[in-house]
Amino acid sequence: MSKRVTHILHCAVCDAVVSEPVSLEVEDDLPFRRPLKPAFPKGEGWVTMEPIPQSKWNECRDLLYTNYVFMSTESLAEDVADTPFKDRVRGCCGPSGIDGPNKVCKCGNHIGTESRDCWTAWEFKVDPTATYWEVLQ
Repeated sequence: MSKRVTHILHCAVCDAVVSEPVSLEVEDDLPFRRPLKPAFPKGEGWVTMEPIPQSKWNECRDLLYTNYVFMSTESLAEDVADTPFKDRVRGCCGPSGIDGPNKVCKCGNHIGTESRDCWTAWEFKVDPTATYWEVLQ
């Protein structure tokens, strides 16, 4: 098991803090995540070192980057909001997370994707091109 290090997530556009402190652990494989349950406890997250298969309309594709961070949506700052693009928050019971980034900083920058539907694990996937991490310890 690797060492956990605590970070705070910032918006890359306006430098606003967009998360509470999050303890991150680097893993080769993500832990099993069950639908209808929070994937990670508040304040914890995992960094993957391999591209992750992700489906969209039955097409499998890999994410375009590694070092992908998954964390609890409950770890986001209070002023992080849903995107104004309603086609990105579709799902039957909550946002499915398959339609693109759906969480925005107070400046309007899309910072990542929340999944919280009945068939998905409840998690937030950080967009590393729209954010950066500050190490606290």
